Amino acid sequence: MLALEKLGLEPKRDKITFLQTGDPVTMAHALEAGRVDAAVLDPVSSRQLASKGYPILVDLLKANVVFPGLGLGATRSYVDKNPAIVEKVVTALTEGLIFVLQPANKAVVLKSLMKNMRMNDQAAAEEGYQDQIATLNRKPYPSLDGMRNAQRLMALENPKIGALKVEEMTDPSFIRKLDESGFIDRLYGAPQPPHR
Repeated sequence: MLALEKLGLEPKRDKITFLQTGDPVTMAHALEAGRVDAAVLDPVSSRQLASKGYPILVDLLKANVVFPGLGLGATRSYVDKNPAIVEKVVTALTEGLIFVLQPANKAVVLKSLMKNMRMNDQAAAEEGYQDQIATLNRKPYPSLDGMRNAQRLMALENPKIGALKVEEMTDPSFIRKLDESGFIDRLYGAPQPPHR
């Protein structure tokens, strides 16, 4: 929807039908096979198709379109009743993010990327890796602007969602605790200030 907005298109007015075609690899295959006219793809797939003559209509990264990426959702009651579990999950996700961003882990990350994206092209995998390095936030605080964009789009289908306060639905406290404790910087290997 955000890509359509950037292109000045409106689904109802322009008679655009959305189809669930599967994961990014399947979507790229559907586009190549002519089963769909357009697809929102990861940068690697987009570049591969562009090299085959398919036009890239909009690059959401270059267009500075903000949308929630990595995230964890839970009900407020679950978070309130199980803060230790939520903290462990946020910690594990943060460790995984930092693992991907650490240069020492590049070979493992590339292997995983190639396996999960069903790729054989090492150069394309390297480009995908560089895309991840460029786009992942080193400290995964929730993006209020991204959440507002998601809310705005979801409200088109369910207007009640538009009345919710994004600030009340977003809880940065778990990531803030990791950040303020120095945990994130230690994982990155950043020098620590001397203890007093």
